[in-house]
Amino acid sequence: MCRSMRTKIIIEMINRDKILKAIENSKARIEAVDQGIIGETIGVSQALDDLRKSLDDIEACLNKRTFSEASSIGYKDVATAFVFLQRTLGGLQQAQYEKERLVSDIALQSGVGVYEEVAPFVDDVLVSSKELSDEEKARNKEKSREWLQKWKQDLQEKEQ
Repeated sequence: MCRSMRTKIIIEMINRDKILKAIENSKARIEAVDQGIIGETIGVSQALDDLRKSLDDIEACLNKRTFSEASSIGYKDVATAFVFLQRTLGGLQQAQYEKERLVSDIALQSGVGVYEEVAPFVDDVLVSSKELSDEEKARNKEKSREWLQKWKQDLQEKEQ
């Protein structure tokens, strides 16, 4: 192995150690960013489900030839679901911005200073960056539905 190759490997190892130390020092912030992304993703999923349900309801009305009901659903339910989706996507965009800011800050703290070198290390510790299997997605979706139902019930009980 030539001298320049050894030097490059040593520098990469030093940078890796610096990045890992900066990540360790940022654990609480990493967890907060991770929870933010997960929470916003749940919101987007719920908004998509609401929009799909409203569109399915319109299709059912069209099939039954109840056009005024289809129109009513379009103006009310679809519009509401779409606005909800836009708001949740805005939240997800903000959460992604927080992640990017976190990676940049860790790059600066570590002294490496290069976003692209730090990002893979941060992604390795973020739960929200891990790809899920179809089974995990289904399980998470069911859990979020259960949580939402419970939250709605609790809200109704408080209003009574």
